[in-house]
Amino acid sequence: IIVNLEQTSVSEMSFKRSPTAENHRIPLNDGNTIPLLGLGTFSTPKITAKDACYNAVKIAIDVGYRHFDGAWVYGNEAEVGRAFQEKIADGTVSRDDIHYCGKLWNTYHPPEMVRPTLEKSLKLMKIDYIDLYIIELPMAFKAGDVIYPKDENGKYLYQLTDLCATWEVRSESDGEYAEQAIGSASVNRLEVFNKALIQSDSDVSGVDGTT
Repeated sequence: IIVNLEQTSVSEMSFKRSPTAENHRIPLNDGNTIPLLGLGTFSTPKITAKDACYNAVKIAIDVGYRHFDGAWVYGNEAEVGRAFQEKIADGTVSRDDIHYCGKLWNTYHPPEMVRPTLEKSLKLMKIDYIDLYIIELPMAFKAGDVIYPKDENGKYLYQLTDLCATWEVRSESDGEYAEQAIGSASVNRLEVFNKALIQSDSDVSGVDGTT
């Protein structure tokens, strides 16, 4: 994960002691923090055993993980959310301890589709907000509910999109943002895109996830 560091000093980045599971967060430009170490929850539903992700997330929380990377398109956000709820219920963590990164899929880039898509994740996971919500990939497929839209020849259907316009709709819930930070993934022009995000809203943290 690459964090916008223009407003982060070296002293803010340093640790008083070696990073641990409980103390390995770095600050974002809006005052929120993000754990450096996280667990990815990607899996292929057709070949992944039921509850495998759910069990993995519970074990990860028990051993100290607090940062979890997921996405609606992974098809397992309900399992991730169930693990969160159980570990919160048994007192292992609070919701504030957990940092969840969700992703906006390629077929939902039009601004009017961002909020409903975010709400799908919130409903599946039974949580009130997502800590970091990023654009999955810097390209858009044809808008709609078909995850991989193709033409009659089997070629993917793409659609022109303005990534900054996608985020101009900053989703709000009961007067509060339903996500605490936003960003992008796999964007080559990181500096340009994240600067545009931050300039459009001074309270926004710009984060880029790379693989």
